[in-house]
Amino acid sequence: MSPRVRRLVPRIGLQKQSRSLRLPDGRDIELLQVIDPRAVRVKLSVSERGARLSLPLGTSDTFVQQFLEQHRAWLQTQWRKHQSAPAPDAALCWGQDLCLPLRGESITLRWQSASRLAVQCDEADWRLLVPPAATLARVQKVIAEFLHSEARTDLGRWLPHYLPGFAHAPGQVRIRPLSSLWGSLSGRNGLSLDLSLILAPSRVFEYVLVHELCHLVQRNHSPAFWHEVGQRLPDWRQQRQWLRSHGGMLKRQLGVLLEAR
Repeated sequence: MSPRVRRLVPRIGLQKQSRSLRLPDGRDIELLQVIDPRAVRVKLSVSERGARLSLPLGTSDTFVQQFLEQHRAWLQTQWRKHQSAPAPDAALCWGQDLCLPLRGESITLRWQSASRLAVQCDEADWRLLVPPAATLARVQKVIAEFLHSEARTDLGRWLPHYLPGFAHAPGQVRIRPLSSLWGSLSGRNGLSLDLSLILAPSRVFEYVLVHELCHLVQRNHSPAFWHEVGQRLPDWRQQRQWLRSHGGMLKRQLGVLLEAR
């Protein structure tokens, strides 16, 4: 591959399409198929948001069909597991205190009538201030803004520590709910991070940040890439394992939290 082609590949955006797939039990599910310029292998995953198939550029449709056929039983098992998982406790209900996961711990936002809408903390006393005329949708928005603010605070601590080790900085940093990814780095060096990471232990969130920053150096998941990660975060395997074990619940917690009842 010529140098010119190597420069252009990262600029190609993700190509997404939804396709229907029939499981062995006869159930039809929706599968999100994503062509990712950075992917070096085919990856099939299932989360609470659904099933996702990530493909490198140039993967033939014949190969995709064969791959899905070989993994149809596995996909059914994973789909049933996620569909039957119990819902998290965190849910927003009018007038009730809210149990909120934050940085791997549980805090309680005490619902309190007030003249302005805000999340407020005095030492260890967390309060959700709500005017009588506020709507539940507006309360949800304030909670989401609070989580964004907390995530930005953590990034404000970590970025000055890590950025000097890279030749380039991300063009911009966005924090938002992501359907299946924890983070991504675009061809233009735009960094996106999943909002639900603020619910996880801080070291897990820090790992995802370092992971994506290292794509500034290596646009792949080669041994060279993991070497870059290990130089900056020696315990990265432990944090990755935590995500693999508990990450699905994080996304469920965020979804339930921002779903009005």
